[in-house]
Amino acid sequence: CGGFGRPPQPGPAFERWDAGRRDSVTGEVHTVCTCSEPKFFNDKPDPCELNKFDDMMGVLSARVSCLRQLVYLDFKMETFT
Repeated sequence: CGGFGRPPQPGPAFERWDAGRRDSVTGEVHTVCTCSEPKFFNDKPDPCELNKFDDMMGVLSARVSCLRQLVYLDFKMETFT
């Protein structure tokens, strides 16, 4: 896959980078894909799948009349950190 990118120099940027590659519950580093398929990220927006959420929700809501979305939020909003 694209991996995690180069680690920044030690300091706050490294701490954010390191936290982003770890499971927030176990602290273990996420595994990365080992397939050879090309990956498309936000630097190539047309083929990128990461920026299609709004479009897909629009398609699904038009095609699935009983579509519902559940959003979980904890009291401290730690879900989004």
